[in-house]
Amino acid sequence: MPSLITVILIAFVAGAIGSGIGGVLGVIIKKPKKFYIACIMALAAGAMIAISLFELLPEAYEDGGLWAALVGLVLGVGIVLLFDIITHYVKKRKQAATKNDVIPLLQDSSLLDEKKKEPNEKRKLFKIGIAIFVAMMLHSLPEGIAIGAGYHAELGILLGIIMLLHYIPEGLAIAVPLKASGMSNIKIILLTIASGLPALLGAILGYYLGMNETLVAYALSFAAGVMIFVAFSQMIPLAFKYGQEADEETARAIKKNHVLTLLIILGVVITIVFTSLLH
Repeated sequence: MPSLITVILIAFVAGAIGSGIGGVLGVIIKKPKKFYIACIMALAAGAMIAISLFELLPEAYEDGGLWAALVGLVLGVGIVLLFDIITHYVKKRKQAATKNDVIPLLQDSSLLDEKKKEPNEKRKLFKIGIAIFVAMMLHSLPEGIAIGAGYHAELGILLGIIMLLHYIPEGLAIAVPLKASGMSNIKIILLTIASGLPALLGAILGYYLGMNETLVAYALSFAAGVMIFVAFSQMIPLAFKYGQEADEETARAIKKNHVLTLLIILGVVITIVFTSLLH
């Protein structure tokens, strides 16, 4: 079934390769510029919002009516929220020893300084990295469903590109603490690739859900719910956090916020243009 193979390939490139790119960047760049990561997330968040509000939800409403659009949307939001609660619990347990609740890319850069790390500190960083790896694997499943469902709306490739941008910072988030813990580069890259593999299973599930004429509207609105929730609850807040330095001047911080806001809008505009060209 060529179309299913296409969906699997799109999910593999978006999830596994996207996370892998983040992993490669994480092992090459010892102290990644957080503002550049923030820019990627802002652009991807805008694209995810646009494709959900202007493509997936309208098509779900047209195919299945208001009820299908609302139920699918609520289910999509609910599933990601549930996974968020689970992954937050996992990360809390792993990070308890570090007494730090933020993800490693937001931590003090001294954690990445070899001269300041002790063996116990390396173990803590390893636990943080593995906790984030587990969290990203759980998140990959519903995001893969979004890709599979979106394929039936002729948005598979565009969704794949958007998700790839989304997965790069996730791969970085895994790689940075693992690199600091002393793990080999090959193992780090393989782990980041593995974190995106559940997207393949999700894409297959989303693809078959979308094949059923009765379920296609629910699948599309479900995909919209997943992406809207991920964009507003994770990507945009983290983008603005990544974009700020602790001791940064207020004027400079405001300028950065303006840049990130414009990138979110640019993501919306680019997506609208691309989808109009696809039609």
